[in-house]
Amino acid sequence: MPDQFKGHFAVHRTLTLVILAILPAVMTHAATAADRTGGAVAWSGRVAVTSDYVYRGVSLRDEKPSPLVQVRATLGAFYADVLLIGTELGDDALGRSIGDIEADATFGFNTSFRNVDFDFGAKYTGYPNGRDLVVGTLAEAERDFIEPFARATVNLGEGYSLGAFLAWTPDFYYETGNVTTLEGQAAIPLPALGPVHSRLTSTVGRAWSENANVVSPGNGYLYYNLGIEGQIDRFIFDLRYWNTDVDKVDGYEQRFVLAVGMMFN
Repeated sequence: MPDQFKGHFAVHRTLTLVILAILPAVMTHAATAADRTGGAVAWSGRVAVTSDYVYRGVSLRDEKPSPLVQVRATLGAFYADVLLIGTELGDDALGRSIGDIEADATFGFNTSFRNVDFDFGAKYTGYPNGRDLVVGTLAEAERDFIEPFARATVNLGEGYSLGAFLAWTPDFYYETGNVTTLEGQAAIPLPALGPVHSRLTSTVGRAWSENANVVSPGNGYLYYNLGIEGQIDRFIFDLRYWNTDVDKVDGYEQRFVLAVGMMFN
């Protein structure tokens, strides 16, 4: 492999670790600056377990339970978010796991116009304890990727909303070229049951890949979900049905996924 590509792999791995390492320091500095200007950094997060890690309709945990930890810091309209979650993305040619932790670092800002909320940002996905190897081989290929995104949510009143989400990944997992994702989203509030507050949410999305057999067989696929997410004080839960239009391929089949956890702030 050419030396310049090996250097490229090393840079991306280092960048993943650096982002995770410096985020607390960056947000602490932001908090100090905010205090001088009268602002304040707000912290929140969640610790949870999900029965499967499903990413846009596809199981990334081999249909096994996965722990997750998420921390978010906000300063005015800006936010930084880190998510650590267990994955199962395969073994190399010697039967060794290529890594079982995904780390997502998201940075963005929110703004509103009338009854429409906007969210603009970018997400960096990395694998801090993994190796950049193609599954079943010893060939190197970059796995980390960056995804700019934009979201618009129309608030219809009384908790009802409709939204659209657009993401563009200029160089997807394994350096496989451009991937574009478009989603439609909806939320309907459900009647409160004592201390239980919940809503019915749904997403219908489609992913297109520049090259064949990247996100699915062919150049893209349709995915959708429908579920109930709710909260009882700090306890949170999500029960969701997932499916895709990809037939007879492991990981793309229909499934119910249950996630439970605790929120903190």
